[in-house]
Amino acid sequence: MLESYDCLMLSGLSYNIQLGKNLLKIVDWLGRFPRQFNIICFQEFPSSQIKLFQSQSSYVTQFAASFRKKGEIYGELTLVLKKNVKVLSVQTIDLGKSIYEQRMSQTTGTRSSLVTKLLYNDVTFVLANTHLAAIASNMHRRKQVRKLIEYLGSSLFAQQTPMIILGDFNYSSLFGRKGLIKLMHEQQYTNAYLEDTHKLLNIKDHQLDYIFYKNIQVKHSKVLNLSFSDHRPITFALELLNENK
Repeated sequence: MLESYDCLMLSGLSYNIQLGKNLLKIVDWLGRFPRQFNIICFQEFPSSQIKLFQSQSSYVTQFAASFRKKGEIYGELTLVLKKNVKVLSVQTIDLGKSIYEQRMSQTTGTRSSLVTKLLYNDVTFVLANTHLAAIASNMHRRKQVRKLIEYLGSSLFAQQTPMIILGDFNYSSLFGRKGLIKLMHEQQYTNAYLEDTHKLLNIKDHQLDYIFYKNIQVKHSKVLNLSFSDHRPITFALELLNENK
């Protein structure tokens, strides 16, 4: 019997919001955006402000605590549009800490990835909303990535499960991005784009934010020019294949 495949598309947004400094403006911008995103992934989201989205019944909210600064806990917030995407499971992966970062930035806690298993039209996929250490060596960041990939490759997930790892990798394109790309390629992950997403010291543009994927397609990636954060938001589309026999 011949196999046929239905193409399923989901819209997404990934955005490091710089400790939520302009969070209300970002919420207003999202409200005026031409469409609702199926999935929104924030990094550096203040835990005290999750209520801004919990009050919106259209989204399911999931949060992973990361670092603490000046009494506030910041982490990864993943929003999933209820009407067509179902949350199957959620897990916070501890990616470890950077001693240099804690000493130099007066933060405590460890970096993390919020791993969410999702279901859309009978297709299961996994999304890892991730934030790596800001003040650390690239070797340290690759170690954090390997820990996450090891978890995603565990027996908890089928070998062919669609996987997306995205967020703020703090891995600058100005200082040896090839090591990260090589690591992900060795693990069968594809890089979605190479564009500047951050301004270093408000002087030099470079890339810190990435989207990697396998067993799935990420299309139409676009870096938006907004001034709410020192990072720029990235919009994208997930293309899943629903196999009908």
